[in-house]
Amino acid sequence: MVEGKLTIRQIAKLAGVSRSTVSRVINDHPNVSPETREQVLRIVAETGFRPDPIARSLSSRRADIIGLVIPLAIQSLFEDPFFPRLMQGISLGCNRHDYTLSLFLLHTPEEEATLYRRISRRQFLDGVVVTAIRSEDPLIPQLLANRVPFVLHGRHEDPRVSFV
Repeated sequence: MVEGKLTIRQIAKLAGVSRSTVSRVINDHPNVSPETREQVLRIVAETGFRPDPIARSLSSRRADIIGLVIPLAIQSLFEDPFFPRLMQGISLGCNRHDYTLSLFLLHTPEEEATLYRRISRRQFLDGVVVTAIRSEDPLIPQLLANRVPFVLHGRHEDPRVSFV
């Protein structure tokens, strides 16, 4: 194993290929010959190379993170047996598809306003599952305006809103 954190450029040099070829192999793109793929994967295995998640999210514009927003006081979250089962189901789905689940619990109106701005900025989440909202909740218009992919648990009057 090579010492220190390797870059994709160093893997490319060790394998005798371009940086973009290493990227295609790591991301399982089909436009790589079987011999080259095998060579790059061998170098990756020998060195223990792991792609930098920050660099990967910048280049792919994906964070591999799904947010779950539960805009209720935390007490009601644990009083209602529905929410732990909901979180378990969403977590299982995220795990199956190599996504990280980020849970957002809201307690105060100030916290809600700050967190809603962060959630609706599309910078660190690939999508959002929203549950238990009030009909006048400002999160849905913010997500729509910023084109953040989301699904709502429960009906919504806006036909642009996907819901379960």
